[in-house]
Amino acid sequence: MNVVSPDFLTGNLHFKPFCVRISRGVVGIATTMQKNASTTEWHGHIVTFLSKASIVACVAVCIPLALAEAVAAFVLAGIGIALNRIFLDSKSEFFQKHSVKALSYAVHSAVATIVLFVLGIKNPNLKFQTTNAVLDHVLHIGSAGFIQCTFGAVLDRSAGRSAQLAITRSINLFSDSHPDLLNDIGMQLQEDFDINIRARMRQIPGLEPYLNRHPEDRDFARDFNFQTLLQDSAYRLRAGAMLQRYLAEMDIIQPQVDGADALNIDLNQNNIAESAYQRSLADLLKASFLEIYRTPDLYHCMDKDGQMGNDLLEMMDAATYVPLTTYTQYKELLRPIQCPSPFVTRNLRLYDQRRAQLIAAKAQVEQLNEGQKRELVQKIFRGSDVVAAGPVQAAYLSISRLAPPLYQGPLMTKTAIDLHAVENGDVVQVRSLFQKACQDAIAEIAQG
Repeated sequence: MNVVSPDFLTGNLHFKPFCVRISRGVVGIATTMQKNASTTEWHGHIVTFLSKASIVACVAVCIPLALAEAVAAFVLAGIGIALNRIFLDSKSEFFQKHSVKALSYAVHSAVATIVLFVLGIKNPNLKFQTTNAVLDHVLHIGSAGFIQCTFGAVLDRSAGRSAQLAITRSINLFSDSHPDLLNDIGMQLQEDFDINIRARMRQIPGLEPYLNRHPEDRDFARDFNFQTLLQDSAYRLRAGAMLQRYLAEMDIIQPQVDGADALNIDLNQNNIAESAYQRSLADLLKASFLEIYRTPDLYHCMDKDGQMGNDLLEMMDAATYVPLTTYTQYKELLRPIQCPSPFVTRNLRLYDQRRAQLIAAKAQVEQLNEGQKRELVQKIFRGSDVVAAGPVQAAYLSISRLAPPLYQGPLMTKTAIDLHAVENGDVVQVRSLFQKACQDAIAEIAQG
């Protein structure tokens, strides 16, 4: 193998096409408009219409520009490759490097044309800036990686170099884009989901130290083949699993549980204390659901009209939400309080007083004797049908005020990425931990 300069192996990521930069800006503005548009007021429909109209206008302008950029870059790449082959016997690293970058630019522009056309036809509802950022960087790095592993490898062989150099350059593309990629996606995660990557930067392991700790991933990265990635679904799953392990070490996503769907990824937007509290509430909801289902005295209390019982519990009827969450809230007060204070995640800060309220309600419950606690449980399930007074009524009112966040609002929600929904443009989803706890309980009941 000919000796190559270090500069030949790095700095191979092409300049992002102008059409892509323009469309990213317009789509970003349209996303912000649609996120902030009212879903109930009349002016919200106008804002949504204007945002979609701006996307159509952007597509109309950027597709011709993208085609022009693609043609121009193809011509420049061809000239560079021809000059290198005819006059320099394919030996010039400079001509090869910049010819391949021009070819990557051309492919990027051509792919952008297709993406813009699909965007203009479907014009979907845009929800998250993170989706825009991820797609932007995937197209950027993907087009460069594809060209490096195909044309770059061919040019290496014609110059008497090892084709393995193309793999090395492809892997280095991530290092080339590393600062901009992390900064961009970090900003969007912070904006969309309050996941502050910048605050976690000191905890983020470098790629090289990570690969040294994970030999199986190091071997996979060393032998990485972009063409196989495009053609082999099993290879793509393996690459995705490696990326998920790395992101889990970065504390950006939750570690994948054995047997879980690899295309469903839970984002780790909360700190350790907040995540632990959410898990404890979800476990308590599931346990309360099962306790009610398996205890006739409890579901008969909830069955005011002889219509409810276990059937509506299993159907997750909305009529069961209030008694289920209120009883769960009561059960939380019988345990040591795990609620953090204050909440760090932005959308959970409205619960900063929750710990103090829980402590006060817990003190009220602890003052009740066993008979009063049984009366309180009756009140929780039967509501206005039970007339309670004094300390029982006071405890019930405190519990009732604390229970709603268990089934509505951000306290019991998690953000996830569902790659099954790529074609629908709804990759990022907000999931209810309340719904999941109930579904897990129902699944356990079904298993007997």
